[in-house]
Amino acid sequence: MATIKDYGNGKFRIVASNGRRHDGKPNRASWTIEAKSMKEAEKKAVELEYEFKHGKKKSISKKYSFNDLINEWRKSDRYQQMSPKTIERYEGMLKHKLIPAFGVWPLVDIRPLDIMHFIASLRKPGARLDINNQNPYSDKTIQGYYIILHSLFDDAVRWEMMSENVCDKVDKPSIKKHKAKFYEEEQIDRLLECLDLEGKTLEISLKKRNLIIEGNQNKKKES
Repeated sequence: MATIKDYGNGKFRIVASNGRRHDGKPNRASWTIEAKSMKEAEKKAVELEYEFKHGKKKSISKKYSFNDLINEWRKSDRYQQMSPKTIERYEGMLKHKLIPAFGVWPLVDIRPLDIMHFIASLRKPGARLDINNQNPYSDKTIQGYYIILHSLFDDAVRWEMMSENVCDKVDKPSIKKHKAKFYEEEQIDRLLECLDLEGKTLEISLKKRNLIIEGNQNKKKES
């Protein structure tokens, strides 16, 4: 039977065992979940333990942190082949938001809800580091954070640092398209009428101005 530890605030730690590994050490898997009650956590524990014992949840022998993943990622060929501009942009995203949010977390403890909460935090006023700009991040920037997290977790799964990419269970943030506004036919007709009227008014004004100038020139000649 899986063991459950109540962390409070609706968070529970579940640890399941399934015999021993080839090196003789206990074959364990652990998860941090959110549940409304111990009863709900127990139900989830049964499901997770079943999936683990039947090979649906792969055990990760070492508990890697998000910082460990970043360190390995920086050593990878893909990182080394990035342009300096791309590296600068990614490192900025890591330094300002991702590492403060997930740095010391064990990868096995990061759940889809944690990703959802992180994305939601970027949408809040004042999320930017610039104290003079209290607007939330743009949809494009928020989507960029999701993309880099998804890519990092893909690497973590390939390198067997975590068993699954939790971003797969989180919807990719969308970019809202602003619908172009067009004038109605009646509005266009009215606009043309106004322009025509303005044109006629301008024409009359210019004629009056020219007549005044001509009158002044004639007076000078007579004098």
